Amino acid sequence: MQVFFTLGFTVVFQHLFQTSEKRLMKHHWLQRSQLELYVALFVCFTVVLLRAFSFHLTGQVYWVLMNLHLITINYSAVMLESPFSFALVTVASAIVLASTGVLSSTIAWVIFAAVMLLLFFQHLRIRQFDQHPALYLIYPSILGALVWFGVTTIFGSQYYLTWPQTFMLMVSYTISIIAAMLYTLQVHHASQLNSKFARAAKYDRLTGFKNWNAFRNDIESRFSKIKSPTNLIIATFDIDHFKQINDQHGHLAGNQALIALTDNLSAFLATTDLTYSCYRTGGEEFTILFENSTLPQVQTLCHQWQQQVRELRVRYAQADIHLTVSIGLTQSRPHDRNATAAFQRADKNLYQSKNNGRDQLTTS
Repeated sequence: MQVFFTLGFTVVFQHLFQTSEKRLMKHHWLQRSQLELYVALFVCFTVVLLRAFSFHLTGQVYWVLMNLHLITINYSAVMLESPFSFALVTVASAIVLASTGVLSSTIAWVIFAAVMLLLFFQHLRIRQFDQHPALYLIYPSILGALVWFGVTTIFGSQYYLTWPQTFMLMVSYTISIIAAMLYTLQVHHASQLNSKFARAAKYDRLTGFKNWNAFRNDIESRFSKIKSPTNLIIATFDIDHFKQINDQHGHLAGNQALIALTDNLSAFLATTDLTYSCYRTGGEEFTILFENSTLPQVQTLCHQWQQQVRELRVRYAQADIHLTVSIGLTQSRPHDRNATAAFQRADKNLYQSKNNGRDQLTTS
């Protein structure tokens, strides 16, 4: 039963996570806490639901539900990367456990804090296990066994928890957490099979530019590390009337236009001495991050490239396809709370360029 519950929880967890990623791409949100909010709320709901089922229960069934609680928290600690998500789940767990009377003593609170600190340590270090997936199975399994050993040693006689019961809980916990991790690794592996090359985890296959996931990680990292709040410049652009190209000439022509445009951009930027990174952040939408550049410098560069694009001809099936691009440009500011604020300002400027008749550059 515990294995089936764990797998069901894992399936819903991963589905919500993937759905949230799509919503973030659609709305151009970048914060990890925004990605994980619905998932964290689902974890809290599960913890509360387990507590509701455990009311007025005693004996083995009660401890099984506590085991499921521990599995839920441990799996979530591995999967959730945002400190806010982890804190939300920790608070929910403390409230639920306090309602059971388990945290009625100082030593109980100390043990709870120690367990959550271990989980938080795991939460911080687990990303380093990516090159060794087996560690995703080993570390959580060991942690669960240690928790049950400590609980039985200190509270076993008080709550009538015997060592044979503890052994069965340890076994059930280990099998369940391994099943959950194996399923998660399989989902992750399956998502990678859509790409021919391993680099596609960060790169768009069609254009060779980095993809949305890489962009989200890079802009957050650079935003937090820049020495000056104005050292990061964001340019977003997309192809004007791209849907008409697909409708009139077909999707292969649209792909050819994307390739021609990005090849042209790469060649153009290579002639400069600027530090930049290019990303495909939507279907026909792209973003460039410039570091240690001035806004007027990048603005002049964008105007020059727009003129070059106007002269570009994409030959497809005896037809010449003419392209123009609309661009939104901005610079990070001291009052920007996070990378999302700066990026959404650039994105707003892009749509202002489109509203102004397209083939425009808007800066703010």
